[in-house]
Amino acid sequence: MPLDVPEPLRLAWGLRLSGGVLEVAPDPSRADLPALHRLRCGRTLVDLAMRSRPGRVSVRLARRFGPPLTVRVSLPGSQPVQVTVDEQPVHGARAALLVEGEHEVAFYR
Repeated sequence: MPLDVPEPLRLAWGLRLSGGVLEVAPDPSRADLPALHRLRCGRTLVDLAMRSRPGRVSVRLARRFGPPLTVRVSLPGSQPVQVTVDEQPVHGARAALLVEGEHEVAFYR
């Protein structure tokens, strides 16, 4: 299923939608990466925003309309020390979650 996002933004955000699962892998070196509002993923609209600080990169996700959406978030080329979803630690270098409201995935380096 195609995403209605200009290719440069799709690549910078590392976006891919397949089988109803949204893959998000933003480039953490892009401090200028703009937030995406009302990104259509099937019947669901989501907002995405990234914030990078020394030692931490966070991705905020918010479902604005439609059914909950499964999202997998990772950072390309990075091996985080810890990953949290809504301040709860998860195992591994990426997070998978069902986006029903507003969520934050944080990668600590």
